[in-house]
Amino acid sequence: MLAHGVHAALVVAGLAGLGSLLAPTIALGRVTDLLTAPAGPARFAAPGSTLLLPVAVTGTAAAAGIHAAMIPAHLRERLVVGAFFVACALVQLAWAERALRRPTRRWLAAGAAGNLAVVGLWAVTRTAGLPFGLLPRPEAVGTWDATCAALELVAAAACVAAARRGPRRPAPWREWHAAAHAWLALALTLLAVLSVGGGH
Repeated sequence: MLAHGVHAALVVAGLAGLGSLLAPTIALGRVTDLLTAPAGPARFAAPGSTLLLPVAVTGTAAAAGIHAAMIPAHLRERLVVGAFFVACALVQLAWAERALRRPTRRWLAAGAAGNLAVVGLWAVTRTAGLPFGLLPRPEAVGTWDATCAALELVAAAACVAAARRGPRRPAPWREWHAAAHAWLALALTLLAVLSVGGGH
């Protein structure tokens, strides 16, 4: 019961972190439009700023929330594994924050590579384990980790597509593509459900 409470609290913290990342885009959307009026709305019409970048940021930040929720359990297993989850959550949140402010092709490429690297490591732990006694045998796939891997795969694909189209600063919240709004709602719902269900 206590472990479930800790999980729920940490996922709520992840939700709050995701909200804090997106709040300036949401709350100041109209102000941004006024300040950038000379550039015109076409600046935000490209899929990179209205769909791809929001999807990449949302998926990466949501994955960071899941990693944060799993920190206590992994710290109890091994300090080094817990430390990895701490680092992973912090790096993903830092990437998302910078991507919202100043996306570049290199930053998007780093986001894709980082998310794919985490998914690759996860796949190894579920099929072969890890060397040096860290994980002698494969772990079973759980709800938390499968959801996290899916979020990261979608985020990585969005990063690649956005980089190919050319990086643009994110559009104001109300200019986001309907699919980006739906993706954000899905990510938030998944985190909420996982926090209640406590699945691993």
